[in-house]
Amino acid sequence: MIVILMGVSGCGKTSIGLSLSSKLHWQFEDADKHHSVSNVNKMSRGESLTDEDRWSWLQSLHQILKRWHECGQDGILACSALKRAYRKVLLTGEKTEGISNLEQNCLLVLLHGPVDTLANRLSTREGHFMPASLLESQLSQLEVPDEKENCFYCDITKPIDQIVEHIIDKMKK
Repeated sequence: MIVILMGVSGCGKTSIGLSLSSKLHWQFEDADKHHSVSNVNKMSRGESLTDEDRWSWLQSLHQILKRWHECGQDGILACSALKRAYRKVLLTGEKTEGISNLEQNCLLVLLHGPVDTLANRLSTREGHFMPASLLESQLSQLEVPDEKENCFYCDITKPIDQIVEHIIDKMKK
């Protein structure tokens, strides 16, 4: 199984992903580590990425998911995956509608919470290229998964260990 922890910056994707990975002994990848230097520089300047900026990044992440799937490796990817089209590229490697066996093996977890919680986390976070000033842009771009996507929501105001247990419980169903 592959779990994609998704949501805007500051929702805890990396912290929850590392905790979940440790508990399950699964592979973990943080999508932020796969951004190009130009994308990191752009975000560091407070500029939002365009769809064009994201395509090659998403396709490289798809290759990781595809490799896990083909090897029968369980894994967790922390990735914003804000738009439906981005999630499609993650699962199929294509911008257009495609079909992939990955979709049947992936579970999306939307990490969500109050804007003030997200903003507070971003304002106190150190050593990350994503400034708090881009939160509003991410929130406006977020396309909440619909019933066609294998997804459930997690409230980020709960402690990480409770969130991890909730994810594990949902995976069992």
